[in-house]
Formats: sequence, C-alpha cells, structure tokens
Amino acid sequence: RSSDLEADEASNVVNLVSSFPYESIPLSSEEEGEPKSITTPLKRILPSNHKNMVVPNNTDLIPGVYEGGLKVWECSLDLCYYITQQLLLLQNNRTFDKNDLSILELGCGHGLPSCLLLRELLGKAFNMTVLFSDYNEFVLRDVTLPNVLLNTLLPSSTAQDSEKLTSSVGMVSGDWLQLSIHLSNNTLPQISSLGDQYKPPQDGKFDVILMAETTYTTLAARQTAFLILHHLKLPLSRSLEHKNIDKGDDSGGVAFVASKRYYFGVGGGVDVFREECQTLKLVVDDDTHGDDENKRTSWWKLQVETVQVYDNGKGNIRELLKVTPYLVVDE
Repeated sequence: RSSDLEADEASNVVNLVSSFPYESIPLSSEEEGEPKSITTPLKRILPSNHKNMVVPNNTDLIPGVYEGGLKVWECSLDLCYYITQQLLLLQNNRTFDKNDLSILELGCGHGLPSCLLLRELLGKAFNMTVLFSDYNEFVLRDVTLPNVLLNTLLPSSTAQDSEKLTSSVGMVSGDWLQLSIHLSNNTLPQISSLGDQYKPPQDGKFDVILMAETTYTTLAARQTAFLILHHLKLPLSRSLEHKNIDKGDDSGGVAFVASKRYYFGVGGGVDVFREECQTLKLVVDDDTHGDDENKRTSWWKLQVETVQVYDNGKGNIRELLKVTPYLVVDE
C-alpha cells in the first residue's frame, strides 16, 4: 500500500512537471557542424513573472542584487554542446571514481549543463551528486528546479527515480565566498525544494566544477579561480608534475569554464581569468620535501587549457577552458 502511495506521488510530480511552459534546446551547434552523440533536446522553463523581485526587461544583471540567472547565456549552451561531444569520454575518464561523481555548477542560473549530465548519467553510470549554486534563491526555485525536473523525470519515472533525484541534487544561494566557507566547514545551508537528502562532499571538494559566464569582471574572474582552486578535488599523488596532468593516471578533478574572450567595459574575460589562475596558489600546509636542513614548500596551482573556440565571425569570440590542478615544489 505504501509503494502505491509513493508511485502516486511520483506520478503527480511528473504530471505537474509536464504542465510547465518550456522550450526545447537542440544539442547541436551551427558553428561547429559536427555530428553530436545526443539527439534528445534539453528543456528549459519559460520564466513567468517573479513575485520575489522585479527584474527590468532591459537588464541582464544588477551586481550584488540580481546576477542574471533568468537568462540563458551563450556560454552555457557552449558548455552543453561540449558535454554532448565529450560525454562518453567523461564516463570513461579515469579521473573520476566509477562509483562516485560529485559536481558543482557555480552561478548556475538555468543549470542546463548539469541538467544534461543528470539526465544522461544519473542511475546509469555513476552514483552522482550535483550542487547547483546561484546568487539568487528565487532563480533556483523558479528556473533551476523546474529545469531539473523537466529534464530528469519522465512519464515512466517511478517513486524510486524521484527518491534517487532528491538524494542526488542540492541547491544553495548566496555569495560565492560564503559558499566556500560553508563547503570548507561542511555547514552548507541548502534550499529544501528537493528535500534534505543531498550531502555535499565532506571535504568540500568536487570531481567536476562547471561555470559559464562567471568571469565577466576582474573580481568575478578572481573569485571563479579561487573557488576552483579551493574546491576542486586535488590529485592524490603529491609528486604530480605539470606535464603529467592529462595522462589520466591520477584522481584529481577537472573544471570547465565557458567564457567570452572579452567582456567590454567591465574588465573580465578569458585573459583576465588566466592571469588570476597564474597568481593564485594554495600552499600545502602538511607537506615538505627534503630533510630538516633543506625543506621545500609545495603549493597547488591551476593549469588553464583552451579546448574549444567558438567564433562565428559576427560577435564576441567565446572559449571553453579546461582547468586542472598541479603541484609546484619550491626548488
């Protein structure tokens, strides 16, 4: 009898989700002209009027008040296109533990890249979790959550599927640096739209971090680099050399940052983000090399690699960056 009630609840959720107004987003890019491995479009909710806050129609963001989460940004779609190309690689990449995959999407807005990964991987290849983070709580409730439900729950979904989803997805709003503190102290205050079953990594470090359009000012680029350095899973091997990062023989995490090359008038972009990554370092407190007389300090830094360039000759060039940690030992 209990299972019947649970099945009815799951059915009610699916019926509710199917009533949401949405549009389909094909997982292909006219700029690339390459065949994609995934043909099922993503769905994204069409936001209605928001009672929580009035967002002017001609305003993409209001710094410190509204950070643009209602808009589907170009670079977010670039990240989705890249994921469709690399999904099989991600599933087989030895960087990820086969039984556990933790994902953080920073500045998620509609959260489409992580929705895609949830739809394709949840319950299929990994025991995965996703933490959606956006500055505005109403964005998470009004667009991120509906998008998660639209893309993961089907008419055939069961109560077990719903339960799996609630334990796999977390949502948190607020400032990035406060997020970092909560992750480091394991005190994350979640939005309870999907329940309280989600548990972030105990050490606050993730296998995958996804970001799109989070480098639009110098400060935002610096904070993006900071979050990656402090919350991306570090390689287990303390002897990792810079040249060995891509050999797939270690268990460090990977971040993907989709960004415009320049954000005119506000100072951010790819080059600024690279500079911030070069500047930042995370000193290894408990690790020294050599004897007492010749101790050498070590620290973690970030390598940034461009893996895709999007240039249609009509607008701002966009890049997709792969970011990985590497260890530096002071000689």
